[in-house]
Amino acid sequence: MEQENAKKQIESMIMMSTMIWPCSPHSWRIFRISLPSQGVELEEQRQKKALEGNKLFILDYHDAFMPYLRKINGLKTSKAYATRTILFLKNDGTLTPLAIELSVPHPGGDTFGAVSRVVLPAKEGAEGTIWLLAKAYVVVNDSCYHQLMSHWLNTHAAMEPFIIATYRHLSVLHPIHKLLEPHYRDTMNINGLAR
Repeated sequence: MEQENAKKQIESMIMMSTMIWPCSPHSWRIFRISLPSQGVELEEQRQKKALEGNKLFILDYHDAFMPYLRKINGLKTSKAYATRTILFLKNDGTLTPLAIELSVPHPGGDTFGAVSRVVLPAKEGAEGTIWLLAKAYVVVNDSCYHQLMSHWLNTHAAMEPFIIATYRHLSVLHPIHKLLEPHYRDTMNINGLAR
């Protein structure tokens, strides 16, 4: 189940602007500091081999969401986390999540960094429920990033200046205007309604 979810995440990420990359030794050391001492599936020797063999990947939404979390979490009906997920590429080509880091802004201010908690895979009890919630937060980050950044910002918002320039500077009889008009149709209305 978790391998399938990780596979779907990777497939969806490949199709959009990607937030996943091979985990470097530096980023692994930073992530490793937050990990509890017990429960990590990769012992030291396997960690070194996994890093050298590009078998560890990081799905990182931390920096993309952290600036907005104080405002989101200030609402009475909302709670959000910035997430980082470490994925392990197994020999059969499937990805298995090893850990998910959930972060919120420090209550003392942004100069103190973030308050982070690393959640490890579990199947039963309260830990299993927390693991499911952590995976849900990763999916929420993935979905929000895709909708806002990949879809709206990189398509609708980026196209607006070209649409305006086409309508202002090209005659409706111009062949380029005729070529582009079917692609531009309704984009300005959709953007206006979205605002």
